[in-house]
Amino acid sequence: MSILKQRLSRLSLAFGLGVLGIIQSACHTGVVPPQPESAPARQNNQPQSPTAIPLVKTHPVKLTARFDRGFKTLCSNCRAEYVRLELRGPGHVSTPLYAMGADQNGFVKVLNNSLQLSANVPEGPNWTAVAGLYANADPHGSPILKVGAAFHVPVNDPQVEMDLRALQTAEIVNALHEIGSPKVLDPLQLEQYQAFTDALLGVEMQPDGTYNMSRLPAGQDPTQFLDSRKLAQLIHQNTVAEVSENTGENLNPSQLSAMPEPFKNYRARELTAGLSPLVMNPTTGSLFSFDILQNSKRIYVLSSALAPQSLQTLFNPVDLGQVQNVYLSLGQANPSGQVPEPVIYVMEYTGVNRMTLKALSQNTGTPIWSYNFNQTDSLQTRFIPVSQRDDRGTATSADDTDTVYTALLADHWTYPGTRGIYALRDGQLLWRFSHDQEFTSSGALSRDGQKLYLITRSDPFTSAKLMAVKTKPEQPPVGQSAWLQPVDLGYEAFDTSTPVVGSDGTIYVNTVNTANQQAFVQMPGHLQAISPEGQLKWRAPLAVASFFPPIVSRQAGEDVIYTSTEGAKLHALRADGSEKWQISLPGTVGEGPTGSPTVGLDLAGENVVYVPWGNGLIYAVKDQGNSGKILWAQAPGGKNNRTLLLKDGVLYATTLDGGEGQWVQVRSFKVNTPNPPADAPWPMLGGNYQASGRSQLQN
Repeated sequence: MSILKQRLSRLSLAFGLGVLGIIQSACHTGVVPPQPESAPARQNNQPQSPTAIPLVKTHPVKLTARFDRGFKTLCSNCRAEYVRLELRGPGHVSTPLYAMGADQNGFVKVLNNSLQLSANVPEGPNWTAVAGLYANADPHGSPILKVGAAFHVPVNDPQVEMDLRALQTAEIVNALHEIGSPKVLDPLQLEQYQAFTDALLGVEMQPDGTYNMSRLPAGQDPTQFLDSRKLAQLIHQNTVAEVSENTGENLNPSQLSAMPEPFKNYRARELTAGLSPLVMNPTTGSLFSFDILQNSKRIYVLSSALAPQSLQTLFNPVDLGQVQNVYLSLGQANPSGQVPEPVIYVMEYTGVNRMTLKALSQNTGTPIWSYNFNQTDSLQTRFIPVSQRDDRGTATSADDTDTVYTALLADHWTYPGTRGIYALRDGQLLWRFSHDQEFTSSGALSRDGQKLYLITRSDPFTSAKLMAVKTKPEQPPVGQSAWLQPVDLGYEAFDTSTPVVGSDGTIYVNTVNTANQQAFVQMPGHLQAISPEGQLKWRAPLAVASFFPPIVSRQAGEDVIYTSTEGAKLHALRADGSEKWQISLPGTVGEGPTGSPTVGLDLAGENVVYVPWGNGLIYAVKDQGNSGKILWAQAPGGKNNRTLLLKDGVLYATTLDGGEGQWVQVRSFKVNTPNPPADAPWPMLGGNYQASGRSQLQN
């Protein structure tokens, strides 16, 4: 019977106190015998970093991985086929050493009933070893379970013992290396570090050699609970002045956790199939959403989770007519030219294929202005409008309002010339750009607000194209193209696709290759980058496509593009198209993302990417520069059914608590990422003042 009872299909690590027990045949673990002393030592290491400290004297180190102590995991149908040992220390922080007999990615086939590993390790202080059990030899996969240890070379003991308890110390020491702390230049008092983490976690040894961790919340995974980078920063900055047992006892482990804390929730009315993605007014903190998949919609306006009376309706839900899209857009209106008022933009059917754009008050839900697209009976849209702040060319803000852009379509043969982009201001038509093709969204604005970027829908004969329209045409009410010709994207674009604009004006688009589509075979895709002048800069292949827009953030002074794919991976790419890293999201096989990721900045100044997934989990992945690390994966209580929203250290999600007709909820979690990065370009599809520019939720 397997004692590694951990769900590979859900990454829901439910821990209970007790003994792991000896690893048995169902998990297929076993002895990895060291090579004979007489045989040449073979160690398949990755190329050493160019900045590595030259260490010529090496020592043979024997390590034992003890997966039989600590916490009992809950697992079904898990099989551990491989073990991967990574050793990091002076000169090998970013490029680890591997075990003898390992393949080029560090994997060793698991054989019998115990795990003994060997490695030749350069002499030096503060080495760390982390061993993980894996179901396969995927270098981007996540381990079923990890153990670790910290030690100096040469070692004093015949073997270095790795277990769950010592893993916590190893990760703190490794984090000190990663942040470049000078504390690791000299040998650390590793016994004191172990006493510190034992006291912090409340390690209680049992007579049989197993142990509990009494200071962890019930059910928490100790390998995911502590934020080692945060602890390393506190030690590096001498905020933790002394690393000792006494200090560990006096710290609150919950304040050093990367795990989310369930906060407030709101239950919407019954008999709905879910809520649209949440959007927020960053000034008031009010949240907005409406029902989906119903003939009539209800707009919900909620107070912030941080408000005294949190997550409650500010006024009764507003009933709308038929609405096809599942997103809301916010902005401000000022028909009088004297007092701007925050509004919600909604495209509503008011007859058979007759569309009306409404601006409703965010404070009361009453209409401020509306515009009836009555040129033709078949003029319609599935997309929310994109709004742009319009100061009307004056110094005062009293007359500020919005210019609103929306894409509409009609029967080409019956109503030629009516398709295209419409620009309105306070209920008055400014201009119309006629275009004969359909679009995938209402577009995204350039950084300077001078251009509106749109993706034309692909069909069996033509690929999708990216086009740009001037927001201030030379001869209104006639619209004007900004480029001589659209950019041929070469592949298909889905309705969920929209352009995303980076800090330098580069436009990023996800496309799908359906040329050789086969049943039950996932389609490949591309992330493409186009210059503001309309030139293709690069096209990065994705093994499996992404149907949602990427997000763009900043790290170390450059744009980083994140995209989650149907292939159960999160990709991070640099602004030149090269891949920084990719990571598999365990438990996502057969499922896909439910929306674009959301990025936040943690207290250590690193990006944390939150990914909503169709298996009901939210994944938090830290961008550590050259790699991504899963911090946690949790179900918000009910199945997350749309994208996420982050503001003031609270992560919001909408959830389904059952099938259609069941209750739906808005849930919030306290997380250790206060806000999106201050210079992050806008990452969201919908719910924004404009689809580009700096994040409106930052300020």
